[in-house]
Amino acid sequence: MYKGRNFAGSQGAICFRGAATNAKVRYSVALTYRFAVGETVLFTERRDGVSWKAEYTIVAQIEPDDLGQRYQIVSTNRAHTRTAYEHELSAQD
Repeated sequence: MYKGRNFAGSQGAICFRGAATNAKVRYSVALTYRFAVGETVLFTERRDGVSWKAEYTIVAQIEPDDLGQRYQIVSTNRAHTRTAYEHELSAQD
């Protein structure tokens, strides 16, 4: 605890400092991947307000980040590899 300035700028406000007040709380959750390596999926591409789906194959499950699970995918029609989030993929019918 220390004396500092409050939001109005006056002296003498008491502020609490410590890991619990400013730290981003992270917790571990067992995440499961929706798609398996080797599975063919549809990747939704969006550009300039237009969207379309292209067929890709999952080649790797990448460690998730703050936005969710990620996959390395390769196009079935051309030599193109990219990273995609799970919400950009859908099961092939």
